[in-house]
Amino acid sequence: MQPIKATRLDGYRALFDPHYIPPTLVGRQREAAFLKGFLTDSIVTRFGTNTREASGMAIMVNGLKGVGKATLVRKVVGEMQDEHRSQVPVQMQGISINCQEKDEPQLLGDLIAKLNIPLDVPAGSPVDIPGTWNTISSVLRKRATSTAYTIFFNNVECVPLRFFNKLALNLKHQGMNLLMATSMRHNNYFIENLDLSLDLDVYRVGELLDIVDQRANCAFSGLDQRVSQFITDAVVAFDSPRPGPCMNVMRHMYPHIMDGNADDVPLELIQNSIKNALPEISYNELEIAEFFADAAIQKVIFLDNIVGQVEASGQFYLSRADLRSIYHATCESLDMEPEMAEFNTFMADLMACNIFLKSNHQPECFFTMIPAQLIKGYIDATIK
Repeated sequence: MQPIKATRLDGYRALFDPHYIPPTLVGRQREAAFLKGFLTDSIVTRFGTNTREASGMAIMVNGLKGVGKATLVRKVVGEMQDEHRSQVPVQMQGISINCQEKDEPQLLGDLIAKLNIPLDVPAGSPVDIPGTWNTISSVLRKRATSTAYTIFFNNVECVPLRFFNKLALNLKHQGMNLLMATSMRHNNYFIENLDLSLDLDVYRVGELLDIVDQRANCAFSGLDQRVSQFITDAVVAFDSPRPGPCMNVMRHMYPHIMDGNADDVPLELIQNSIKNALPEISYNELEIAEFFADAAIQKVIFLDNIVGQVEASGQFYLSRADLRSIYHATCESLDMEPEMAEFNTFMADLMACNIFLKSNHQPECFFTMIPAQLIKGYIDATIK
C-alpha cells in the first residue's frame, strides 16, 4: 500500500477534520488580536508578577453554528503556544474539549485525559466526581509554576448550566483560562464567573468567498474559482454568510473530484451536492410546480431556451444581457414583439420561485441551483 501524499492528506483534513486550523484567518483579525491580547494579559499577570494564586479568566465566544467560533479559538491558542514555546520555565498548554452529548462524568473524564492525569481506577467503574475534582485540583497546584493552561470548551449549550457553573468556578480557581463557545447567546446571562463575552457576526460575502477558496484550493488542486463562487452564492441566497454550510457542500463534492479532475467540475455536480448537503436551504419542488402551473407558453419556452443555453455552454452564470438576448430570440421564434416590461416580469417570476437567483458577487448575473434535467422534465410536462 502506497503512503498517502501530504497534499492529499492536507486536502482531506481541510474539509473533514473538525480540528483543522487554516494557515490564515479571514475576516477575524480584529477578534483574534483582541482575544490574544486578553489571554496574554492574563498569563503575564499570573506568571510575570509572581501572583501564582491569581484566578484564571473565563471568555465566552458567541455566534451562529458554523460561523467559525472554534476555528478562531484554536488558531489563537495555537499561535500563543508557538510563541510561548521558548519561554521556559513557563509553558502554555491548550486543551480542547467538545461538550456535545456529554454529561459531567464524561467531561471530567475528557479533562483528566487531556491533562494526562493517571487514575488508578478499574475500567468500567463509576466516576467518583468529588474524588476526581480533588485529583484535578491537586495535580494543577503542582503544575502551577510551570504551565499556563487554556482550556477550550466547545458547544457549551449542550451542558447543564448548573454543572458548567461549577466547572468554570473550579477551573478558574486553579488559575486556568477558560474559552467557551456557544451558539445560544442567552446562556451568557446564566453562566457565572464570566469575564468577557465576544460576539462573532456572520462574514461579509467577499470574506466567505475567500474562506471557501482557501479550503477548496487545499482540497481540490486546480479548482475553478467559479465553483467557490457558486457555492457561496447558493448558501448566502438561502442562509447566511457562514463557512459551515459551504464546507458541507464541498464534503459532498470531495469523493467525486478528489482524483484530479477539479479543473472541469460540471454544474450539475455542484447543484446536487448543495441539494444533498443542505436540503433545508435548497430549492423547493412545490415552488417549481406552482410556477409551471400558472406559466404562459412564452414564459415556459423562454425558460426552456435559458436551460438549453446553460447546458450547451456549461456556464455557471448568465448575465442580464445574456438573458435579454435569449428573451429576444424566444420572441422572434414565436413571432412576438419583445417588450422590456414582459422580460422584467418573467425574470421577477423566475426569481420569486427561486428558479433563478441573483449573484451576490456579480449583481448583474444570475444562477440556478436546479439541475437542467429536472427543469426540462417540468417543461416537457407543461408543453404536452
